[in-house]
Amino acid sequence: MDYAQLKREKLIPELEEKTLVKKPDLKTVLHSNILEDKEIPEVLDVKNITEYPPIIRRVIAEYAELFQERSKMHRIMAEMPEGNSQSLKTKRAEIFNIIKSISARLEFLYAIQKQYELNGEIPPEDEIWPTPKPEAKPELPDDPEQLRKMKKNQQSANSKDQNLLDYQSAIKSETKKPMPAGPKRMRTENRMKARLKFIQEIDLKLSGTNAD
Repeated sequence: MDYAQLKREKLIPELEEKTLVKKPDLKTVLHSNILEDKEIPEVLDVKNITEYPPIIRRVIAEYAELFQERSKMHRIMAEMPEGNSQSLKTKRAEIFNIIKSISARLEFLYAIQKQYELNGEIPPEDEIWPTPKPEAKPELPDDPEQLRKMKKNQQSANSKDQNLLDYQSAIKSETKKPMPAGPKRMRTENRMKARLKFIQEIDLKLSGTNAD
């Protein structure tokens, strides 16, 4: 069953729109007419990549990586078993949201590269790759049920980040593809460590309520 058929038969639940990556507000990109075509290419049209500025080379590299990731998500969606169980609907919705997020980012990167080809304009690096804000740590409630829910959410987020480290994807695949050492891996690992510390604080609070 392909994606179009799944959507026709309403096997993909309607959820609030959630994106994994927010597009920065770049006037040179969003106010241009270079995204009139609905389909974006699998590979960006480049000549000699060594002649491009470092920021544009990074845009081209990220575009190629994300396009492959989106293709993999489409394959996973197409290979999922038929059915309308809650678990399948949840899984389809998760993959669908990932595809939507990747597609939005691809369009954004495509527009940046095309804008550069048109007039040589390059947006500031921190507008293309904004520094993520640290996650605000919520205050711990006294209600044991809320504490357990918070702990479960932290554990679920860490499971997704572990998949990113092991497979470079929020979804597990048959073959591991570890995330290479670098700033992205370091940020992911630090994020997981912060959650583990928060989980310990939740456990401590739970033990104080004698609710474990």
